[in-house]
Amino acid sequence: MKFLHALAAVLLLAGCNHAYTAESWEADQVSTFKRYAALRQQSGREKLPWDNLFLQEPAAYAASEAAAGRYGLYSIAMGYRAEEKDAQLFGVDCGSEKTETLPLVFGCMPPGAVFFKRIFEYNVAMLAQPGFPHAAACKIDKKFQADTPEWFDNEVDVVNAERAKNIEKWRKAEKRAYNP
Repeated sequence: MKFLHALAAVLLLAGCNHAYTAESWEADQVSTFKRYAALRQQSGREKLPWDNLFLQEPAAYAASEAAAGRYGLYSIAMGYRAEEKDAQLFGVDCGSEKTETLPLVFGCMPPGAVFFKRIFEYNVAMLAQPGFPHAAACKIDKKFQADTPEWFDNEVDVVNAERAKNIEKWRKAEKRAYNP
């Protein structure tokens, strides 16, 4: 029996030792958002304004919205006492053109980079829709032109560093004698 416990502990630590890549971190986060969105739906609670970003691929979501005649772009307001009226478009610039937005509001703790990436992908896909009414005014913001923004890679590095620190802490705890 002790052997099985020891084997389980080794396998658990080996599994935890995995370092995320940008792709695996994104997949992990997307599956978490999907799971929570599905749980909200199953319990009959109201959808959150960003659930569709995770229940569907952003390009497919933008296409379905455009097909229904809805061309809203996601905007975000963040910070202490942020309100919907403070929300600004994310990843796209429409100049002074008044566009319909889907405002999201966050307090002092902003969402993770995967969340922003999904919003960016949706907004870019919406700009590309044939019937998008503001095509002449809206452009992709230059600071988001890169395939993987720098801040996304930074988040993955921070997560990996935090996991490595926790694994080291667990390993040290394993070596201490158990003293109830």
